[in-house]
Amino acid sequence: MKPRFLKLFDLKSLEEWEEVCCKLKDKLQAELKVDSADFQTANSLYEQWELLYREAHAYREKVE
Repeated sequence: MKPRFLKLFDLKSLEEWEEVCCKLKDKLQAELKVDSADFQTANSLYEQWELLYREAHAYREKVE
């Protein structure tokens, strides 16, 4: 049984997610100004991460 997120996200999507996350992190660490678009990006990344996390743990519980 595969976790559902494997159906929702392919490897390319996950790599793109990671790239966007790293770019936002770099921007925040450089203490550049952030705007509402950056907030929306961060919010979207977090929502996607939550989905992946829940699905991974739900799968793990079913396996055990």
